[in-house]
Order: sequence, then C-alpha cells, then structure tokens
Amino acid sequence: MINQLESNRKALLHSLDYQALFKREFQSINRRTNKRLKEIEMSLIRISQRKKGLIDMRAEGEVTKVEFQEYIRENEERRNELEKEILNLKRVENLLSLVDKDIESMVLSYLYSDEVLVELIHRFVSGIQVFGCGDVEVSYHFWESKVS
Repeated sequence: MINQLESNRKALLHSLDYQALFKREFQSINRRTNKRLKEIEMSLIRISQRKKGLIDMRAEGEVTKVEFQEYIRENEERRNELEKEILNLKRVENLLSLVDKDIESMVLSYLYSDEVLVELIHRFVSGIQVFGCGDVEVSYHFWESKVS
C-alpha cells in the first residue's frame, strides 16, 4: 500500500510539471536581464567614446574648461548609475540560479511532508481494500470539472 501511495505521489509530482513552469519564468527573466545587461554595456561604451570626444574637443578649444568639467561629471554620474544597475542585475541572476537549483528540492520536501500526504490521501483515495491473499486495491475518486 505504501509503495502504491509513493508511486501515486510521484505521478502527481510529474503531472504538476512545476519545474517546467518555473524554468520558463526564470528563462524569461534571464532573457530580459541579459538584454538589459547588453544595453548597459553599449551605453558604457558610448560614454567612453563620448569622454574621448570631449577630451579632443577640449584640446581643440571647442568647449570651455567649465563645460568640459560639467560634461565629464554628468558622464561619470551616468556611468556610476549604470554600474550600480549592473550589480543589481547580477544579483538577480545569482538569486535566480540559486532558486532554480532549489525548486525541485523545495517542492519535493513539500510533497513529502506528512500534512500533504494526509491531504492527498483524503482528496484522491476513495477506498482501500485488502484481500485475504494480501493484495491491495486502491480506489480513487476523480471528478471532471465542469467548464462554464
């Protein structure tokens, strides 16, 4: 009987397809994160190019010292903002990879808890018959949901 319940619980676990749902969501988040990281990298390259251009413009006298310092300060502020965003995105990636690795163990530990086992038995098993020869028959009550 316990083997039957164990196999039923495993079947339920596979039917939930929890891992695929979480993986799809994590992949979506990961794609958005990677896209944003590439955008930030391009912005950092443009800031570096802009700084080189400003240095050339200052050397040629096209911008004043005050204008040059203001442009450089603005570029550095923007660079700092982008680098902070990169750090935050990397933290998100790290957290996602940790959670992704732990999903299966979390769900399994939940499904193997005593409370869930009792609940599963009450919801899915309508009867258990033990015959004289030692055979066990488990009856399930499944219902069809009505679609409105």
